[in-house]
Amino acid sequence: MDGTPMVIGVTGTPPAFLRDGDHVVCKSITVASTARDAGATPTTTLRAGLVLGKVTTGGLYKEYNHSLSDGTEVARGILMSELNLYDQYGTIRNKLALMLVHGFCDSSLIYGSDSYAVTALTMVSMT
Repeated sequence: MDGTPMVIGVTGTPPAFLRDGDHVVCKSITVASTARDAGATPTTTLRAGLVLGKVTTGGLYKEYNHSLSDGTEVARGILMSELNLYDQYGTIRNKLALMLVHGFCDSSLIYGSDSYAVTALTMVSMT
């Protein structure tokens, strides 16, 4: 189930992709066990900064892919921290995560973005 967006102050070490400003808006999401990050090794470890889309059936989040028609063709936000989809028993599971929906980002540190994603993420400013 999606969480309500919340304003949080960035404390500690913020993700490398965050820029200018001390507040971001994030929401709690569930990432599908089938999500993959093609640029990571292993691909079941999703990098902080990965653009996410929401699968229409089931409402889970996966990597954004503009060429699909399952809901993930619309960018919804950016993964806030690295996420390993394996649990402590070595089984791939759906996982809870935080997704950035409003803030300032360094576009060179965002993964899986394209011009469609930048347009869809109107509340995320990429410099």
